[in-house]
Amino acid sequence: MKFVCLILLLFTSSLSVTAQKRVYYNNDLQEVPSSSPEKKYYSEYEFMEVNQDGYYQHSLYDLNGQLAKQFLTEGSSILSKQFGVFTSYYTNGQIESKGNFIVGKKAGTWKLFYNNGSLKEVGQYENDIKVGTWKRFYKNGQLQYTYTDSYTSESQYVKRVYENAWNTSGQQTLSDQTGTIKYYNEKRKCTEEGELKGGKKEGNWIGIYENGQKYYEEKYEADSLINGISWDKNNQKYEYNTLMIEAYPEIGYRKFDKKFYNKFQAKYLTKNIFNNSYTYAEKLFLVFDINLDGSITNIHFLNPQLPSVNNAAKNTLLELKKWVPAVERGQKVPSTFVLPIELFSSDEY
Repeated sequence: MKFVCLILLLFTSSLSVTAQKRVYYNNDLQEVPSSSPEKKYYSEYEFMEVNQDGYYQHSLYDLNGQLAKQFLTEGSSILSKQFGVFTSYYTNGQIESKGNFIVGKKAGTWKLFYNNGSLKEVGQYENDIKVGTWKRFYKNGQLQYTYTDSYTSESQYVKRVYENAWNTSGQQTLSDQTGTIKYYNEKRKCTEEGELKGGKKEGNWIGIYENGQKYYEEKYEADSLINGISWDKNNQKYEYNTLMIEAYPEIGYRKFDKKFYNKFQAKYLTKNIFNNSYTYAEKLFLVFDINLDGSITNIHFLNPQLPSVNNAAKNTLLELKKWVPAVERGQKVPSTFVLPIELFSSDEY
């Protein structure tokens, strides 16, 4: 089956669209009732503006009334493909990120900012993935490091390679992927520091929590972990020789896949939830968080389809909700999982 992008067939000839005074949206920008616990943003307008190129202008606010996002879409629906400038904001009103979309994908120069307004990162996107060298800066504007990200043929992130780095005094510590580097891991809320040779970890690496407590000590040879010791925030000690064990279904992937598709296709997709006037992607990408107790939360989609299809996938996942949490550095950690779900056109059911 050919891949077909998500396109909403909407009436777009009018220069304005009447709308209710306030509309609420969840994290996936799907409309939800004002009473929904999933509501995260809202838009407020008497009519929807259209710019000189015919694109619809959207302004989203957080629940405290602070402007959160501004962007353009090809159709009046907020889920239509984005075009042109996208801007997101911190709660203090400072710009958080700014860049361009082309046919619903990030393209060209994108900039990320600190909440004090100074530049944080800058680089290029092409078809929604980072390309070329990106630059990261300290809050005072000084260059901190440069890096490149690598991806699979399916545009899935693989790893980051640090090229050059400078300390807070402006002295270069890493040159052509060789030397030492110190950086902040935003996901784990810790500082990491160690040696690289040709872009590969070598020797001793340490991690420090934000409160100054030691997080880990590890030894590497040519990017391979030899052994490590970590401490949780209660100072409990863990020894390990495998850096990461991904989360997985309690029943195992093979049984999970079989049960998921049986339920999704037989129980839901036979109920004529497909719309013949709607064009579907080949796959629906379902994203969810797996917590320390194995529970599932924050279910959303990378490429939302019709609500009926999204709900079918979400409900099926919740029926098979028992997971074993991920383990990183010997400790259970929360993680995010992306589940690709095959979709078929309505005439195949």
